[in-house]
Amino acid sequence: MSPERRLRLLERVTAAFAAEIDQRDPGAVVPWSGWPDVRALVGHLGGVHDWAAQVLRTGERATEPIDVPAPAAGARAWYLEQRSALLDAIRSVPPGASCWVFTGTDRTAGFWRRRMLFETAKHLSDLRASGGGVWRGVPELGVDGSADGIDELFEVFLARSRTGLADLPAPVLLEASDSRRRWAVRPDWAVRDDVEVPGASIVRACAADLALFVWDRADPLTDPDRFEVIGDRATIAAFRDAPIHA
Repeated sequence: MSPERRLRLLERVTAAFAAEIDQRDPGAVVPWSGWPDVRALVGHLGGVHDWAAQVLRTGERATEPIDVPAPAAGARAWYLEQRSALLDAIRSVPPGASCWVFTGTDRTAGFWRRRMLFETAKHLSDLRASGGGVWRGVPELGVDGSADGIDELFEVFLARSRTGLADLPAPVLLEASDSRRRWAVRPDWAVRDDVEVPGASIVRACAADLALFVWDRADPLTDPDRFEVIGDRATIAAFRDAPIHA
């Protein structure tokens, strides 16, 4: 996916996040242990936007944000300020410019377009699930954007945590039912794209739901209406429970 396409998607999902804020009770529970309610979630994402903007403006590491809840009044306006600062910083730096990143091999400013896109998409799903809802895919991403979110998870977070993960009992194959994309994850957590692996346990769903699965926001073993599971369920459970984001 091109840097320009990622920027357009980032503009879209951050605008969608802002639009949802006033539709939610600030105290509504978010179904994720890191953020107890909507106000905390908005504060988290706005703080991450500010941090990434600082990194982009200097090209150097910035002090990591401390989660502080968004203002009790005017949370949407506050978030829009952080969004504007992030987008201004992204537009001011060529995507190929050298820049500090926290992991991975892409050490350019373009890393942050992609990282902020999927950080926001994930939390847009959280916001929409607040107050007793359920996690759903992010339609603003489209099929290609959801697939890129899976790629990013493997390339950025799995690359960092892989050496500390226990081997899987068997390979896992993720298959997107709405595209030709497949991700084969071997027992040692090496990932290959668009290959079949003998003996693999298969998880098949649309790309948006597969993204939720790798983002720890959907469970194929308990949601047969959205996921088809073929093979060893214990292997899928081991994949699900692995601390890839650690």
